[in-house]
Amino acid sequence: MTALLVRAAERAEALERLLGLVRRRAMKLRPAGIAREGADGGWIVLLVPTAPDPPLERYAHDIRGLVDVREVRTLQDGEAAVRREMAVVRVSPLPDRPVEGNGRALQVAGGGVTLELTGTSEEIDAVLAGLSARGVLTAFVRTGETVVSIAELNHGGGRP
Repeated sequence: MTALLVRAAERAEALERLLGLVRRRAMKLRPAGIAREGADGGWIVLLVPTAPDPPLERYAHDIRGLVDVREVRTLQDGEAAVRREMAVVRVSPLPDRPVEGNGRALQVAGGGVTLELTGTSEEIDAVLAGLSARGVLTAFVRTGETVVSIAELNHGGGRP
């Protein structure tokens, strides 16, 4: 997946301007993650395409024109990155065998359990399909995939 990584000043207006530009220009992008950057402040926003082959270089050029934007970088397919998704799932009745996947119980009440699952989109899909096939899935909410560049992590992006 190709995406745009945007670094902006830590002001609410910076996010409003960025997301407003994406919306006004009908850019085929959606925010996949928004995080605070290290002690010096700032936002890191990951924008992923919602359509095949969007003109990312044109989008990057337009975004660089915003006053609060410090940097815009394209993350290319194949670039080392961590991709994760989270889902909160309600199952009822209690499953008769363990739920496969990386997760934990958040709440047990009313004959059911609320689970937090994390993993790749494919792993979440598999768990949801398995729970649905067993007839115990009653509700779920997913975050969508979040992508973090390994290079960003190694160069201090997102430090507390």
